[in-house]
Amino acid sequence: MNPLTIFAEPDGKLSLGRCCTALIVVCLLAYAGVIAVKAGTIPDVPENWLWLALAPFGISKAGATISVFGGGKGGPQQPAQ
Repeated sequence: MNPLTIFAEPDGKLSLGRCCTALIVVCLLAYAGVIAVKAGTIPDVPENWLWLALAPFGISKAGATISVFGGGKGGPQQPAQ
């Protein structure tokens, strides 16, 4: 099993939202590690940083949901004539 499948959509394409979220989480963990080493204490990570970490994934999923309800073309469905 390829570990990169975590970042793939069900159709096999790479998900930008998942990649950005993973990058932000790694950066936040590195930041917390540096602060822990320098200060000698476990830092309090601001709780609103969770929104920063989850925003790319959420935006990606919201776009997919809107696309499904809009007929898959990013807009409203046209009535049949």
